[in-house]
Amino acid sequence: MADLVESRDQCTGDHVHKTAAYTRIIMEQLRKNVSYTDQLTDAFIEDVVRSAPLHDIGKIQVKDAILNKPGKLTEEEFEEIKSHASAGRILTR
Repeated sequence: MADLVESRDQCTGDHVHKTAAYTRIIMEQLRKNVSYTDQLTDAFIEDVVRSAPLHDIGKIQVKDAILNKPGKLTEEEFEEIKSHASAGRILTR
């Protein structure tokens, strides 16, 4: 599923890889806090990092012309982009 999102446009592809990397950094830093040691196992962190690229899965439903538009989006196009969050929620049920 994440590969589908990545293939839609280069910005999204770069973004999902960076998000996974940032997620790993955050999880590793959180693990240093004694309060989270038991929850943040290696396996848990790997699961979170592998699933991080799915955070934009709703972009599958956004038109290519909008995803790849070089200039500023119209209000209507921006509304469609914003709808990817709720679309992703539906897709992952």
